[in-house]
Amino acid sequence: TGELCLFLIEDITERKRAQEKLQQLSSIIEQAPLSVIITTPDRNIEYVNPKFCEVTGCSREEMIGQDVRRLRSPETPPEVYQEMGAAFTGSRVWTGQIFSLKKNGESYMENVVAAPLVGADGRITHYVTLKDDITAQKRSEAELAKERELSQMKSQFISVASHEFRTPLAAAVGSLELLARHAGRLTEAKRAALITRIQTSLNRLTTIMDDVLQLSRANSGRVKVKRIMVDLVQVVQDLIREVESGDRQKHLFAFQHIGQGDAVPVDTNLVNHIISNLLGNAVRY
Repeated sequence: TGELCLFLIEDITERKRAQEKLQQLSSIIEQAPLSVIITTPDRNIEYVNPKFCEVTGCSREEMIGQDVRRLRSPETPPEVYQEMGAAFTGSRVWTGQIFSLKKNGESYMENVVAAPLVGADGRITHYVTLKDDITAQKRSEAELAKERELSQMKSQFISVASHEFRTPLAAAVGSLELLARHAGRLTEAKRAALITRIQTSLNRLTTIMDDVLQLSRANSGRVKVKRIMVDLVQVVQDLIREVESGDRQKHLFAFQHIGQGDAVPVDTNLVNHIISNLLGNAVRY
């Protein structure tokens, strides 16, 4: 008895290749060292990869269906998001730097590449965003810039201090030499003037040394601020009178201020040091 057998054979080679490519692409996204976010056109999150969860502290279950705009940090200017929106409207890729929020509310900086995915009908079907946390990098750059600035300040200070040392030192040495060689022939007034000059020069050297030590303490973090309530206007007025007296009234200061007698918390030693230096420099230069 003859039987008819029908065999249907389908070539699924292309389908298998497509599946393999999808699996490969999925593995790449899952293992990517960048945060990946895929959202719908109305900005609801459909997918986040493990790196995103690692950086933000948010689980995938917590984020799916959420509005991606909840991740925005107020530190990012609104104009940045306006530029991003304009790029999406024109179906363009947007790149830039923004601040985002972690689950704990901490703000961090990211390099961002975001692009709309357009379907065959020309409409946007999804948005894809790649993000790289650069907070540590930016912090390192800021620290390096600060170190360079401090190094330049130190070099400048040392240069100025060296010059400042020479002038009073030369005056003191010269006066001592005159006293040593001609003390017997000098009048009492002349000897007193030379001694006063030596004392003034030594006081100036002491002040310079105090400046150097203060800078050293500040750089090493050993300056302890001890605030007390004082009348800051009165403090400044007293310092002005002190500088004018030492300058023998050759220079007069005009001091303008708002209010009188209001106590504010300051470290009087540091304030005296700062303002005395400013006033002293004004007199000398």
